[in-house]
Amino acid sequence: MSLREEDAKEDLVKMPEPCGVVQEEHPHGVQPLGMAFVDGVDVTARRTASLGKVFERMDDEQVVELIFSYLDAATLCKAACVSQYWYAFATFEETWRELCVKLHEEKRAPFKYDGSWRSSYKLMSGQLGEAGDKEATSKMLSTFKLHNVYSDFLFDSWYYSAVDIDAAWLVGEDVSIEPADITLAEFVKKHEMDPKPVVIKGYAKKWPAYKEWRRGGLANICGERTLKAGDVNVCLSDFDTYMHHHEDQRPLYIFDKKYHKKIPELKNAHTAPSFLPDDVFKYCGETRPSNRWVIVGPAKSGSAWHIDPNSTTAWNALIEGQKRWIMTPPNQPPPGVHPSPDGAAVASPISVLEWFVSYYDALKESGIPYIEFTQNEGDVVYVPWGWWHIVLNTKPSIAITQNLATPSSLYDTLRFLRTRKDQISGVAEGIDLYSDLCNGIEKAGRKDLQIIVEEEKSDDQVKDNRPPKKAKTATISTFSFGFS
Repeated sequence: MSLREEDAKEDLVKMPEPCGVVQEEHPHGVQPLGMAFVDGVDVTARRTASLGKVFERMDDEQVVELIFSYLDAATLCKAACVSQYWYAFATFEETWRELCVKLHEEKRAPFKYDGSWRSSYKLMSGQLGEAGDKEATSKMLSTFKLHNVYSDFLFDSWYYSAVDIDAAWLVGEDVSIEPADITLAEFVKKHEMDPKPVVIKGYAKKWPAYKEWRRGGLANICGERTLKAGDVNVCLSDFDTYMHHHEDQRPLYIFDKKYHKKIPELKNAHTAPSFLPDDVFKYCGETRPSNRWVIVGPAKSGSAWHIDPNSTTAWNALIEGQKRWIMTPPNQPPPGVHPSPDGAAVASPISVLEWFVSYYDALKESGIPYIEFTQNEGDVVYVPWGWWHIVLNTKPSIAITQNLATPSSLYDTLRFLRTRKDQISGVAEGIDLYSDLCNGIEKAGRKDLQIIVEEEKSDDQVKDNRPPKKAKTATISTFSFGFS
């Protein structure tokens, strides 16, 4: 047995047992590496004979990233005609997705999705009047069944897009629930001083957005005007086609902070929840960080494990669809998620579904405390600062989210802004957010907040990395966000 085969066999033993179910097979017949042992195939010899000796020392991910990702569309089409392994690498959907994005960015080709990224590239380039080698393109767009092609890298990318959502992931509702009519005083008393996740049932149902955006309403309002999904600007009618037909491991996800400026009709369709306290970042004025977004994504998309930026709290209002949340307390990341010591980087599975398939059961057995629940239409989720969370869309979803810094978390927000300036997000380069916030609080005459500012400035704790202090108390006043 070769060294490559021994390593692969050892990896198979280490791999967590998948808990998702796939109802189909890879469209080109690519199989995971472990099947080579079952089939009795010498995968090293087979791969070298088909791919070529020059690639022998590269693993499959390196072949894609160092070679095939640099080829243009015409060259990829020709490469697909060389051999079965070349065809498998040349038709890798992630590569064609990047080509479509490049076509969109550099040549202003309107985003169109046509069932696969290869087919989409042909459609988008056709809109620009471009034409390539018709014979090679025809072969590229044809779906050939390959024999004895084994690759974990190529297979996993497809597998984690095709895997079904496991019913076992949707069991359990252990989050605090509050009624839609909860008041600011009640919320602060029950949740602000000892922050834990909360769901406010049906709160968003009174918003115009809930009545106007659902069942295709948002697409009708937006028309041909576009929203940002990663590096692509999409109109919702085209994005709807993508949402229902994509095969991406990491689906495109609309996450647009300028939606209310691009489409003014959306500006007054919702307000900030009245049960939440002041957002102290309002005292920064024009330098305040980006803080509000509209989110639109297909089923099986979502947000990978993270904590909210700038030591902020967040709320998330679901207008349409359904989301599954899991949260763990501050400083207790879940299995499979490895933050760097300073918190600047996080190593984790490439997609939301990959984490659920590979690590959901491990979380249940880890002893790490966690909260899981389902968010339904109209519900607002409150995410306290510092809590780790992952969100899986179990249905195509539309949501609104906003980040804020509350008086009770002001001390830790200030400490973050002062000691981790390289990790501050959502502000223009050169902005001193710490000074702007401190000066803004002083100008506003908020003496209750100034006490916290002065304590943070004088506290020796800012010089090291000790755990955050218990929340400071401050006068809580009603505040309504201005969407301007």
